[in-house]
Parts: sequence; structure tokens; C-alpha cells
Amino acid sequence: MTGGWWTSADMASAPSSVCPSCGSRTHGRPREGRRWRWLQVNVEFDKQRHPPMACAQQLFARLMPQVEAWRRAGALRLFSFLRKPPDSRLRFQADTGSPLAVELRALLDGLREAGFVRAFHVAPYTPETFQFGGPWALHLVHRWFDADSVAWWRWVSSSSPHGGSPRALCAAVGEALVSACVGPREEVWDVWCNLARLHGMPDARILAVREAPCAAPDAEAGVAHAARLYGDAHRELGAGLARLGRTGRLACGERALLPFVLLFHWNRYGLSLDDRAALLAPMLAKYSPKRGLVGVTPTRGEP
Repeated sequence: MTGGWWTSADMASAPSSVCPSCGSRTHGRPREGRRWRWLQVNVEFDKQRHPPMACAQQLFARLMPQVEAWRRAGALRLFSFLRKPPDSRLRFQADTGSPLAVELRALLDGLREAGFVRAFHVAPYTPETFQFGGPWALHLVHRWFDADSVAWWRWVSSSSPHGGSPRALCAAVGEALVSACVGPREEVWDVWCNLARLHGMPDARILAVREAPCAAPDAEAGVAHAARLYGDAHRELGAGLARLGRTGRLACGERALLPFVLLFHWNRYGLSLDDRAALLAPMLAKYSPKRGLVGVTPTRGEP
């Protein structure tokens, strides 16, 4: 295959991988004898023929069953996606000796012929290694992204009630994830403060003490549904990050890492800026350790 798709030369030059449990290098050949490599495919929807949502629905309706089939066959280790230009970026950590790339191309060709995909191409995947805590932490984050992508599809494709709005579900997922990865309430609050800063919220607004709002009507359904969708994914990420921290292999602390994990999560669920602001405010209020204290508001004009 050409144009960036795998060839026999690609298989021979598969990059070395790091075993996250022990840190040893496998030089592209893990114990089971497979060569693993990231494949990223950028997909542009044919928006002149179908609405973007219809294109996305068709793409994932055909792709996700195949993802699970590749996983069962041992061809796929991890999968995730993002809503990024041109429309969707698909990422597969796959066995270069498997037919995954050939079958994926055939699937996308079929969607192009059906008028849902205008174009697609392979692009380099260069993960933000240190944004996510270094190479060992990145492996753990990739595992969580895999669980997040699968959970998103189960949520949008479920024939049963979806457990509230996307915002309610993301609030429940974010709260459970942060609580699983950092312990004290003050540190949980700090994660939400960092996330608010990334969205341009002024420090004065972040630190303003507010009463914790009443839960949204669909919040309880969101919590229950999120727990069913994500299972042990939060606990596994939290335990893995703690293990890396104890052994000196975490490039940055959890409070600086988790906001970026949540940014990618919100991207998958399509949260708007208004949705994000509406989600952040109650979290900042709920976890603020400064409620009820005297002197929280700074006095102006003092030397």
C-alpha cells in the first residue's frame, strides 16, 4: 500500500515501545511477538451531500463494530478519536502485521462512495508526551482515551435513555476521574482551577467563593450512566499515575496533567464553550476549600 499506509518496510521499522509496568524497551516487538505502531487517519466529511452529524453517525456506526473485531483478533491494542480538522482524527495502536490498515481503508472507501466521507489520509501521530506526564503516563492516558472513546459511542448509540445531557454526563465523568486520581478535596479543587484557567477564566473569578449550586435535574442520571460506561477506567488511571509518582517516572503532577485529559474528553463529547463554563462553575464552588472563611476577598489598596 502507498500514500502513507503500511508497507513491509513499515513493519520492519516499527518503533520501539515501552512496557509501562516495568519501563523496559521491547524494540517494537512485545512479548506476544507483535509489532505495534500508531496509525492516524484524518477524515473529512462530505458536508455538501450530508449534514456533519449524519456523516459522523455513519462513520462510527461502521467503524466501532470493526474496532471491537480488530481488538478480539489481537490486531488492535488501543483506539481513540478527536473532533479536529478536517473533521475527525482516528488513532489506532495496531499490529503492523495485521490486515487492519487494509480493512480500514476499504471501510473508508465505502463511506466515500456512499457520500459520507469526502476524503481521508494518513497523518503522523505525534502525541503530547510531556503534556500528559511523560512516556509512561502517556501510555496510561492512551488507555483511558480508549475507554473514553468506546464509552462515547455506547452513549450516543444507546437505544435506552442516555443518562441526561452531554454536560451532565461529562460532569459526572470528570468528577469521578479527578477524585480517583487525586486525593484531598483541596487538590480536586486545584484541578478544576487549572482547567478554568485554560479556558481563560480570570483568577478573581476562579477564586470567588460561591455557594455550591443545587444539582441539575439530570445530574443523578448522569452519574449512574457514567459509572456503567466507564467501569474501572478511572481507578486504573489513578492507580497507574500514583505508581509512577512513587517511582519518580511522572514528568508532571496529576493536577497539571488531568486538565488536559478532560479537555480531550470534552472534545469527544462535543461540549461548547458555554457548556464548559456551565460545568466549571459548580465544580469550582463545590470543591472550594475557602467557603465560609474570613478574608477570602483581597482588600484593595493595602501595601
